[in-house]
Amino acid sequence: LDGVVIMVDGRIVEVNRRFCELFGVAEADALGRPILDFAPPESHDAIVRRHRDGVEDTYESLGRRPDGSEFPVEAA
Repeated sequence: LDGVVIMVDGRIVEVNRRFCELFGVAEADALGRPILDFAPPESHDAIVRRHRDGVEDTYESLGRRPDGSEFPVEAA
């Protein structure tokens, strides 16, 4: 199963259970938060550029859990 997140203006409006499991958060704790809260700071600029420029292909990045642990993700 893939973790799925839906955003509006960079904020999370919907997530599935797998996203919550992968990122170690409850759905209520993810909703309304900026997606950048779930990526390490060194990835923020690249993520913002991709979304700003409308790039829709998949790419590899890192996810970040509230405890600071990081793991590879494939995002689109």
